[in-house]
Amino acid sequence: MESNDFPRFRDYLRNNLPGWKGLADSEIEFILFNSITNKVYKVTAKKEGISPQVVILRNFCGKEGIVDKEKEIKVFKEMSKTGFGPKCYSQEDDIRLEEFIPSRTILPHEYKEKIIRRKLARTLAAIHSLEVPEVERVSLFEGILKDTRFLRMYDEKCEEDIYSPEEKEIINKVKQATSQEEKDFIDSILPKDDIVFSHNDLLQGNILISEAKEETVFIDYEYASYNFRGYDIGNMFKEATFDYRVPQRPYFQIIDANFPNDEELRDFLKYYLVFVKMSTSEQNERGDEMIENEELVHEYLDKFYQPEKLKERIETLIKETMIGYMLSFHYWLVWAVKMHKTVDIEFDYLEFARVHYERYLDLKKKIFDK
Repeated sequence: MESNDFPRFRDYLRNNLPGWKGLADSEIEFILFNSITNKVYKVTAKKEGISPQVVILRNFCGKEGIVDKEKEIKVFKEMSKTGFGPKCYSQEDDIRLEEFIPSRTILPHEYKEKIIRRKLARTLAAIHSLEVPEVERVSLFEGILKDTRFLRMYDEKCEEDIYSPEEKEIINKVKQATSQEEKDFIDSILPKDDIVFSHNDLLQGNILISEAKEETVFIDYEYASYNFRGYDIGNMFKEATFDYRVPQRPYFQIIDANFPNDEELRDFLKYYLVFVKMSTSEQNERGDEMIENEELVHEYLDKFYQPEKLKERIETLIKETMIGYMLSFHYWLVWAVKMHKTVDIEFDYLEFARVHYERYLDLKKKIFDK
């Protein structure tokens, strides 16, 4: 179905990709990817000899006040420069043309597969080892609690007179998420140390499996900032339990069995801790072999950590991961209410918020007996 935006997108492609300048409308093909944050298109030039033949067109949707656009542009450029993200061909306020990476998105059940899980540990360790001076070294949640604009926008959205009676019932329930009691609780349990550069949005659509080597690649650093280490881990595995390939409302389903069990989480963390310590040259030399051979990982763990220190470090990371898991539900419920009735993406944001609030409360009771 032809989108009303396609004429503008075609003009933008022709004006910003020199090789596309003379292409007719019929020679530009759009395929919409499944996404709940932006409209993302794979765009192909249906004519031989065009370079680049395929690009990604990302149309940013309705996140004013949620995403710091200036910071996002800086981060995207830094990730492109360091090889952790796709190249940028062109960008304006609500459109970006990016390099197409031949790949597919990770599938929900694949987080349970040992080799892929260990590759995720390597990729995440690399991101967390970066220093990005263009971004203020303040933890995401500390920033939210100090600069209340993000939460204030949520409160204002909850008070708008735009909801049906059924929607209002959900809003009245989830608006308690930003009560002073909840903010004080989050501040009290928030890890203040172990702050690293973080992706913050590792849902399935942002994790690619490359065709060439079946490596894991992270894309879309729109929400990237500094954060406590366990948030990315908890958020990533939380997203493993959400399947967004559902064709009818609410357009998602939850598969709790995809969350790693204790043994799988510890395996992930052992690999993560090794890759955080290893140099790039060591990883290039032995990384693939280590992913296949767990004995090599234990050799490196013995090299980098004393046994008691290793045990302590893993237990600390498990605790941080569970806090990150819980706070992921809180963050994305606030985001979902803001997105509701703001964008025309076919997704039930309000039901998403309701589910997230209930899961947040369940985890709060389970982890902290609150």
